[in-house]
Amino acid sequence: MEEGSGKSQDFVVLIKDIFSRISSLSQHAQELNSDKNSYMDLKLNLLLDYFVLFTNKLTKDASGDNRDELTKSLIKHKCFIERLKPLDHKLQYQLDKIAQGNVDEDFKLKPNPNSMDTQLTVNEKPGIYKAPKLQAAIFTDKTKKSERDEERLKKKLARSSLVKSLKDELDDNPMEIKSGRNKRLKEIEDMQKRFEEENFVRVQLSKKDKKIRRKLERQDDNEDEMEDVGALMKLMKSDKKKLDQSLNYKRKKMKFREEDE
Repeated sequence: MEEGSGKSQDFVVLIKDIFSRISSLSQHAQELNSDKNSYMDLKLNLLLDYFVLFTNKLTKDASGDNRDELTKSLIKHKCFIERLKPLDHKLQYQLDKIAQGNVDEDFKLKPNPNSMDTQLTVNEKPGIYKAPKLQAAIFTDKTKKSERDEERLKKKLARSSLVKSLKDELDDNPMEIKSGRNKRLKEIEDMQKRFEEENFVRVQLSKKDKKIRRKLERQDDNEDEMEDVGALMKLMKSDKKKLDQSLNYKRKKMKFREEDE
């Protein structure tokens, strides 16, 4: 008796589980329409019929009525469901999308224009352009080309031998006697000496090199001095032009004052 009561309780629990599954399947089947997948409709209807037949089979077995028709129908539906498993594996992604329904609409793959930020404010007022802080700004030199040329001439004259000689003549310091050798020749000799000291090798000059050296020995710094004179004349003309402009400005200013008086 105790074994029979235990089996009956298990049977009741099984029946309740089956009915809950049937209600869930029927609910999913009602939600399907023509816009949904026909494969899901077929599968749910098969499962629903299978559970109904299985419930009837359990009921008949409990009452002692063993019919072969229910068993054949169960086997038939079971075969159909087994045949659908490969299709389930292939259509798993599409089936998951359909099963989700309207859940998590914001996380769908296709773009949603409604969630885009369309309220962009465009400031059309004219204003001073401000360069971005993270971008390098272009350096603009406000000095004029004439001023840059004049500054370059002054630096060149400060290093010239002509200005140095004039400075020595006007200065009270003792006169420094120089060898008067050519600058280019001196640079070549210094370079040759440095090479020999670093590599411990004596440089052998060819006939062409010896000819160039003799030519440089005969030359002096006249060319450099002529260039220095030309630069000095340009600088003097520039200073004279500035002086004339200053005098003209003063004359005009005096003239306006006399007219006002």
